[in-house]
Amino acid sequence: MNFISATTLVIVLGCSNAAAQLCDAVALESVEVLSHYTKKATPSYKKGDAILAIIDYEKNPKTGLIEYGFYRDPENYIVGNRRDSSGKLIPTVKLLDCYIDNTGKLKQDRKRTEESKLRMLDLDYKLTFEYNMCSACASNAMSAYFENPSQGCGKIVRNALEGNIEAQHCLKNPDDPKCSYVSRCF
Repeated sequence: MNFISATTLVIVLGCSNAAAQLCDAVALESVEVLSHYTKKATPSYKKGDAILAIIDYEKNPKTGLIEYGFYRDPENYIVGNRRDSSGKLIPTVKLLDCYIDNTGKLKQDRKRTEESKLRMLDLDYKLTFEYNMCSACASNAMSAYFENPSQGCGKIVRNALEGNIEAQHCLKNPDDPKCSYVSRCF
């Protein structure tokens, strides 16, 4: 289990092109959601609440602030550390299935991540980076594949994963006129 203890931990609810990791955390005490625009706080997570979909990590070298990017909420963030009365940093968030590696990058801990989640992450990565699909397109194709791999877009994705050259070409090149049937994935 990783406790994040740095100068001040800030979890930013942001958006990314693709997630190579999708980390879960738990609130160790009440944490507030702040807006980049209004700077107003609203209670968001209580002690024990799950914090889902952390996808990015960055430490500001000037301030020491640590920011986690979240999937799908670019304007809000969560402060994940606080100082106690003696000035000591107290973590308010604990990562459950990820860790910060020695280069300062957020990494999925494959040993602590459920197999179904790993399958989803691996497929998302493949669709996004190998087939050059946009994040929304990859998400739609992935959902189709897991929900019904024998029809429509799910079948196209399954065929591509099984090595079908035409399906792979069409996922990579959906504007190719001979690939019009792939439009249902986009």
